[in-house]
Amino acid sequence: VSSFFLTFSFLSDFFLFVLVSFLFLHNLVYTMGAKISKSETKKLAAEFRIDRKTVVAEHERWHGVAGGEDFNQVDWLRFLSSCNPDVSESAAKHAFSIMDTSGNGVISFDEWLAASLLEEDVTVDEYVRAVFAIYDVNGDGQLEKAEVERAGRAKKKAAAGAPLTERDLAEIATWAENVFRACDANSDGHITKGELIMALSADPSLRDAL
Repeated sequence: VSSFFLTFSFLSDFFLFVLVSFLFLHNLVYTMGAKISKSETKKLAAEFRIDRKTVVAEHERWHGVAGGEDFNQVDWLRFLSSCNPDVSESAAKHAFSIMDTSGNGVISFDEWLAASLLEEDVTVDEYVRAVFAIYDVNGDGQLEKAEVERAGRAKKKAAAGAPLTERDLAEIATWAENVFRACDANSDGHITKGELIMALSADPSLRDAL
């Protein structure tokens, strides 16, 4: 495993603990009767290249938190507290900011689905689609270094629960450089889905770094 992957492995562990582990507590978030239209199910299944049953199942869990509507930070904090009373409010807020890729202050179902797929046993192609749904803030279909650094800062804040230091920022910049060195095959300053698929296929430990 490359050393730079290990450098940020603690971020991955903490981030996934706060952001994703609660998403799969089925008994807590499963809600009978939650429905998603067939057309929306078909669209999301095609977009994320997953089966329709997975879309429906995740919608039921999302419905358990959101009650059928996009949920805000207050709803998210209430949900996490019900799962784990000891969860840090600052960590929960940072996790929310990562999930809220649109930056509009609420988590929509497609944002929930993208986050949930990062912890599912999915193929490399499905995983890459989920990564892009979260990291690709401007939606241009490729990752810029600023977008990768943004995700790194959010994860670091969630792990530290405190403002970032100059040392933290330097480590994040180095991490982003190493991610691009591993994934940006043509060195054009952008990571495409194809490049990330090739990088993950060559070195699966990249999942821990991302």
